[in-house]
Amino acid sequence: MGKDTIEELFELSISAEREAQAFYASLAGAYSAHDVAVRFFHDMRQDEERHIDVLTRMRGSLSKEDIKKPVPPHAASLITAFLNFSAAESMAKTYDLEDAYRMVVNHEFSELNKLHELLIDLFAPGEETRRKSFEMIKAHLRKIEAFHDATGDTVARRGVLPS
Repeated sequence: MGKDTIEELFELSISAEREAQAFYASLAGAYSAHDVAVRFFHDMRQDEERHIDVLTRMRGSLSKEDIKKPVPPHAASLITAFLNFSAAESMAKTYDLEDAYRMVVNHEFSELNKLHELLIDLFAPGEETRRKSFEMIKAHLRKIEAFHDATGDTVARRGVLPS
């Protein structure tokens, strides 16, 4: 798939969100003996589903002419982040709960979310959708902070191994 049109940009974005869902589902399975981790990873997976829904609705709100337009130059530089994330590769680098936590932080604070925010800013069909979408992202990031607080320090998370 190319990355030259708005339509392709949305497809890449939705695909990246699905990959993130797979990553969180894998983490929930890997840490099934740790209730806090399972709930967190399950919630994050559900958030990715909501991100997919928002992106799908935004894409659907565009005209056939607009969806075929070229990607805005300021979005083009962020696209490569979508091409580099792999749930399987990320899982292979995750040896304990601390690694999982760091992988989540790296993923959620990466260019992936910057592009998601840019798509909302450029293509949200109205101010209410834009506001709700940004609130959803903020809530998603607050979950990471709450997980950090609920699972102790680095040493404690290093002691939690996959089931």
